Amino acid sequence: MLDRLVSHYRFAKRIHVVLDNYGIHSSHETQRALARLPRIRLHFLPAYSPDHNRIERFWQDLHANVTRNHRHATLDALCHAVAVWLDGASPWPSSKRGAES
Repeated sequence: MLDRLVSHYRFAKRIHVVLDNYGIHSSHETQRALARLPRIRLHFLPAYSPDHNRIERFWQDLHANVTRNHRHATLDALCHAVAVWLDGASPWPSSKRGAES
C-alpha cells in the first residue's frame, strides 16, 4: 500500500499516514518499506482513542438513541429497536439487501 501511495502522490513532498497501533503497522516489513520511501511519515493514534475512531462514535450514537435507559419490555423488543436503528444508519438498508423488513 505504501508503494501505491508514493506512486499515486508522486508530486507530494511528504505523505502523512494516520493509523492505529495494529501490529503490522510497525512490523519489520513495514520498517523496510519506510526506509525505501522516505517521503512517508506515519502518525499513530493513541492506543485507545474513541474520539478519533468513527466506529466508536457510531456505537456511542446507537447507545444514546436506543439502548441507554430503554423502555423495552423484552429483550426481543430491544433487539428489534437496535436492528431498526442499525438499518436506518446503514448505507445498505435491508430493503436494498433483499432481507425482510
